[in-house]
Amino acid sequence: DLKVLIRDYNKYLWDNGYGQDQEEDQTLFANLPDMLHSQYDLCKKKKMIRDIPLLQALESSALKARFVHKLELSIHMPGDRITTQGDFGDEMYFIIRGKCIAYDEDATSAMYLRTMTPGAFFGEVALLASKEGLPEKYHINERVVIVKTDKQLKKRSNEFGATAEVIGDGWKGMNNVKILTGRCAGETKSYQIDELRPEGYDATNHHDGGIRTATVITASFVELQVLQHEDWEETIQDSAAVQAILETTSRVR
Repeated sequence: DLKVLIRDYNKYLWDNGYGQDQEEDQTLFANLPDMLHSQYDLCKKKKMIRDIPLLQALESSALKARFVHKLELSIHMPGDRITTQGDFGDEMYFIIRGKCIAYDEDATSAMYLRTMTPGAFFGEVALLASKEGLPEKYHINERVVIVKTDKQLKKRSNEFGATAEVIGDGWKGMNNVKILTGRCAGETKSYQIDELRPEGYDATNHHDGGIRTATVITASFVELQVLQHEDWEETIQDSAAVQAILETTSRVR
């Protein structure tokens, strides 16, 4: 019954401290300077950092602060489907409270894989897979397809899908290109390696993430902290220790 579901959800929010008081706290701290806001985030999420072993591998307090600032809380009811095997995925999840079950699923059946509890994470396989198959470098005169997205507005850039020609190396591994097609034709711009694809790439169905390798369904009320693909690139990907943990975990799943 819908009425019961709505009541149960709101009761869970209230019982676990997500009521009106938290909204007032968010308003109070929203306008803090960046440095103070980072320290506030670290203090507020100290228990979460302690309870998620992966976060302990982040090398510095500054990196931890950057990381927790990017996380977004997501609360789910029992039976919610978080990921579906075979779909594109551009998020990684950390379980803060509750329990999730992973399945190997196809069109006709689902096989139990594992139960995940607070401290566990999932979704990293799709993010790691999104980097596979990309060349380490594009060469001068090589033609490429631009797949840059605006990370702040979360939309495709004006030059998305255009063909370009590499004309040289840019600052910090960037690629300088001359755009050949589309509304930005004739312009010269610089792109990171993962913002380009080899000539012939069909950008129509482009996704930043990779393919989900398992279906994950909640087995209780679940609190997740969610890391978006673009934030993963800016935080976890900078940490060699965390990257090694993710790659090791993905190989055994």
